[in-house]
Amino acid sequence: MTIEQLRDFLIVGKYLNIAKAAEHLYVSHSSLSRRISSLEKSLGVQLLERDNRSVHLTPAGKYVCEHGPELMHAIEEFKRSVSRIGSEHSGKVTVCMPNISSKPLYDSFREFRIQYPDIQLELNVVNVNDIADKVLQNEADVGITYSYHAPKDNPYLETIRLFGDNFCLVVSDKHPLAGRSSIAANELPDDELAPTELGLKTWLESDEVDLVGGDDQDPSQISLDNLLMRIRAGMGIAIIPRSLMGKSYPGCSILDITTPKSQEAFGVVLLVAKKRTNPAVDLLLNLITEHDFRRNEPI
Repeated sequence: MTIEQLRDFLIVGKYLNIAKAAEHLYVSHSSLSRRISSLEKSLGVQLLERDNRSVHLTPAGKYVCEHGPELMHAIEEFKRSVSRIGSEHSGKVTVCMPNISSKPLYDSFREFRIQYPDIQLELNVVNVNDIADKVLQNEADVGITYSYHAPKDNPYLETIRLFGDNFCLVVSDKHPLAGRSSIAANELPDDELAPTELGLKTWLESDEVDLVGGDDQDPSQISLDNLLMRIRAGMGIAIIPRSLMGKSYPGCSILDITTPKSQEAFGVVLLVAKKRTNPAVDLLLNLITEHDFRRNEPI
């Protein structure tokens, strides 16, 4: 049985008249009769009872007319699905990133899902220490990280800068520094940074978040929520990327750290494989890079 044979029979079943069905299909009466006979032969069952004036459906014919449309729909959907395989407008794109607060970035994700509904977009929050490796090992198509965590001169990775970021000092809203909007790097309270003596240069070589104030726990194992919970409780202060904090955080005061050299201490970058086989990745990259990140707005 072919799709065309099934289609022809459903038209005959609709009109119960070979001549009208033939007219609908723009074929001759005799040609359509031969097609129906061929279908009956392929199925090994009679579908129509014919007389000089009309045709009637046999029980098998009624079954075909009842379930045939569903089968035709399934076949068409199957054909569409097959045609989408290998197309740049289908598949899946996996992104791994820290929990960055950036309105242009999330606007890009939202527009991508609207423009390409057949492409699955998967977003995963990942420790910044692991992002480059996930892209290199094909566990993620796109990595979003900080420039100081991006591998230098890696022959397999392409780095695309999105926007400049700054460090900020996060303290409890009861801390003496609470209420200030910024603090110069040379004003950082060294006594509270002890025993790590955490400064900008030291921080650039450390992990995503650092708890300061004498805690012996490995800072890279402390989640951002855990860190902020401790800060609210007055257990320490932290220097973290400004883009991780959003507009505000209950119980905390955020002070932008300014330096005499530049207002941008580092950048937020995209990491992608130079040789990539997933065509949907470039669709996402194009949408992201079309956005204006010069005035990156936190969420």
